Amino acid sequence: MGEPRLSTSENLDVRLPTKKSLALLVYLACPPGVARSRDRLAGMLWSHNTQDQARTSLRQNLARLRKSLGPDKEVISADARSIELVAECVETDVAKFEGLVSLGDVSSLESAADLLRGEFASGLSINEGPFEDWLTNERSRLSELAVSALGRLLGHYDDRQDFEEAAVIARQLLTLDPLQERVHQSLMRALANRDRFESALQQYKLCRDLLRRELGIEPSEQTRVLREEIARRRQAVRHAPNAPAVETDGLVRTLGAKSAKEITVGTNLPPQLQGLDLSPPKRPSILILPFENLTGDGDNDHLAEGLRIDIQAAMVKITGVFIIAAGSANAMRGRDAKSAADAFGVRHVLQGSVRKSGSRLRVSAELIDVQLQNAIWTETYDRLFDDGFAVQDEIIEEIVTALDVKLLRGEQAAVWHKTLKDREALVQFYKGIQEFFKLRKDANLRARKLFEAVEKRQPEVSTGATWTALCHWFDAFKAWDDPAVSLDLAGEWAEKAVRFDDADGQAHMVLSHVHLINRRFDDALIVGREAISLRPNCTNANGFFANVLHYCGEHGDAIEHVTWAIRYSPVYPPFFADVLALALLFDGSVEAALAVAGESLRVNPDGVTARLVQIATYSQLGEIAQAREIGESVLAADAAFSLQRFAAPQPYRKPSDLESFVSQLSAAGLPV
Repeated sequence: MGEPRLSTSENLDVRLPTKKSLALLVYLACPPGVARSRDRLAGMLWSHNTQDQARTSLRQNLARLRKSLGPDKEVISADARSIELVAECVETDVAKFEGLVSLGDVSSLESAADLLRGEFASGLSINEGPFEDWLTNERSRLSELAVSALGRLLGHYDDRQDFEEAAVIARQLLTLDPLQERVHQSLMRALANRDRFESALQQYKLCRDLLRRELGIEPSEQTRVLREEIARRRQAVRHAPNAPAVETDGLVRTLGAKSAKEITVGTNLPPQLQGLDLSPPKRPSILILPFENLTGDGDNDHLAEGLRIDIQAAMVKITGVFIIAAGSANAMRGRDAKSAADAFGVRHVLQGSVRKSGSRLRVSAELIDVQLQNAIWTETYDRLFDDGFAVQDEIIEEIVTALDVKLLRGEQAAVWHKTLKDREALVQFYKGIQEFFKLRKDANLRARKLFEAVEKRQPEVSTGATWTALCHWFDAFKAWDDPAVSLDLAGEWAEKAVRFDDADGQAHMVLSHVHLINRRFDDALIVGREAISLRPNCTNANGFFANVLHYCGEHGDAIEHVTWAIRYSPVYPPFFADVLALALLFDGSVEAALAVAGESLRVNPDGVTARLVQIATYSQLGEIAQAREIGESVLAADAAFSLQRFAAPQPYRKPSDLESFVSQLSAAGLPV
């Protein structure tokens, strides 16, 4: 269930020499204890060869397989006519799953659900028709069994109104069959009953888009009525007396009633964090500090940085964990775990180090519970350099276990390490990561060349294409090169990356923005929601999707997503504050928009968007003199500024939104 993995009773992984050896083992294991004729095996796995050639290849692969098993080779029983796995010596998750489902009680079904870590034999393909046909049938059979079992479990949780567990199972079901409208309804209800109204409404949109795209139909009246009920509940909560404002929630100091003196005195924190007092969220929260390179030279910095980013990239996909963005974590480089955790409002900190000596790699990691003031897990991994990068899986699994996080089925398939298998490609990728996060034009160019080299070495995975798209997109965003050319290239590479099964959502984020600029609004929303689905805890996915939502006229949702983006990355880019200020302005929260714009200018005094928000806000409030004064500062910074030049590239879906904004700016005397 998931990517095939073989381990001994001591939990030591066994690596197999060829894909055909793996395919042979998978077939023999489903189920074990059944003798398979050599002729049938040869015909399934070497269907393009003559019978004699196929039998020879089977014999050679069987010998390699038994050699890989070492002292456990007797688990394979073979004679002149047949081969089988000795049932008493083998345990498979498929057999356990089928046995638990057959029992049918709730406890057994829950245990069965925990075994669903992905599609059966995920990623296994050998281009042999008979084997592929068998594999397809097994995947279909197990998927149907899983849908039936999870459906029974979901019904149980719905009846008990156990909304947390219902949400977990509903998500698992939708990864198996995303067109089950009834399951979308269950997930919407479960989310709404946990006060996650925006997520529930987003689930409706995902359901609607899927039904339109795949079946050409609209959601049923029952689903639409449920959506309206949830929307009313959200509005009631937002406008209840003394209700906490989800738009602010203490994330922006000005709205948290912090004075300038409180912000600036006695702190050496980044400006976004000054005067901020964040509380840990209810779900398990974690900050991954930059790993140290203990090798003693800068040539191996990329190993420490790449390993940290690789772990971070997997963790952002887990809905049950709150994780601080890597960019914000960089601001805590060199600080102790407690001060870093206190600054970001998290309970747990992961810190680690990497040391390379010759052909060996040592990775040390420690997970600290700051509240309890002790390490709840510490481990050191010694590996050969070629095999060293499997430690990500082990570290992630230890974190998930220590935090008592229950992975969803879709998350299990996505989280376990599926990075580059080619050693040189992985090293190039890690070096590219190190360059990319320098956030400079020259470093971005070097990173792009490294990612392009990764794509050439391993074109069958999405990694190289995804990060090449990110480099071009960053070029366009920063206007380091011709923005139009960079944006086109970002779109081409992102289109390529999103087609891969292992796409991690970052290319979706880029493509959503490209669609927005090209006024393909429905496509921008659909792809943006896919990015959030793949990367629910990602600050950039949420922040840039909020920008898409704002331009598409969905300002309430934009506020929700950019708020999460800022919470995931408290050392946020001023762009996020600008998106929040704009969304608040267009949503009618004028005073809040004014406060956020002021905060954006405190972090970035040269910002133009924040000044435009201030002008529009003062115009709405009738304070024209104040609006004109800020307008003069805009013209002092850019004498060529005009409303026509400003409005031309703005991709607002509703012309009335842009017309209203420009009208408010015009009232302050800005030139047309």
